[in-house]
Amino acid sequence: MQRFNAKYFALAAQSFPMLKPGPSMLKEGRPGESKTMIFAPGTLPDWEFLPQVRIVHQLREGNANVNFYTWGDHFHALAATVAADLARTPYRPVPTNNKRTNRRSGLMIVVGTPPETGFDAQRENILAGLKATDELRAWIWSHQSVVERWAAIVAAHR
Repeated sequence: MQRFNAKYFALAAQSFPMLKPGPSMLKEGRPGESKTMIFAPGTLPDWEFLPQVRIVHQLREGNANVNFYTWGDHFHALAATVAADLARTPYRPVPTNNKRTNRRSGLMIVVGTPPETGFDAQRENILAGLKATDELRAWIWSHQSVVERWAAIVAAHR
């Protein structure tokens, strides 16, 4: 796993320097079964209207996602607006249950990526997944007014 991570980090740093490894990615002795790359907090904006957010590349599951913590509690109020805003993108909204935060639901914006089965044999799939992750990161950064509209819907339904 450590060799895999070293190759993944090197590829990300070379090709997508805005995707910085997060603390959990840098821990020594990460469990071998985990292939969820959680990027550093500064990878996404820290706009005042946002809840806690994170961006991950889930290699085994074949997706990248941005999770807006607690916004899934208001998924029914958000769903139509978010789906319309994402209509001409490869992204889709998905509610999630995060059991570590009092069973509050998050709102994930998800994009499919090629699933990974081994670094060297799947380097191009990993690169495509990193590209999709970086494009999702860039979309969030360039759509502040859209994300702020989502935050207003959440605020109105609290």
